[in-house]
Amino acid sequence: MLVAGGAGSAAAESTATTASCEVHIGNTYKSGYLINGSGSIASSCPSDTRGSVSIERWTGLRWLIVASYSIRPGGNNTIQYDCRGSGTQSWQTVVRGLLPEGYRSKISNRIRVSC
Repeated sequence: MLVAGGAGSAAAESTATTASCEVHIGNTYKSGYLINGSGSIASSCPSDTRGSVSIERWTGLRWLIVASYSIRPGGNNTIQYDCRGSGTQSWQTVVRGLLPEGYRSKISNRIRVSC
């Protein structure tokens, strides 16, 4: 049986669409002299959604962005940073996005490695 949806149905559908618009983060890891990370914005987000993925290094006082670039919905965005000569440091990957429901970010695992 087909039931016509009222105003409540439209609101529920809108909430479901918005709920699927989110940021995702991958693991941070070292391979050779490269610190690697990844992040994305769900492809279900509106096409005008913007964000960034970055690799950050702990300075002892704060997290410093050492590599970053802009991302859009869809796809897995990988990022690398050549840490050669930086000694033993702590690293993380962060994805940030301005989504329909507001600013969102996720932080990866943190690693402490010697470069």
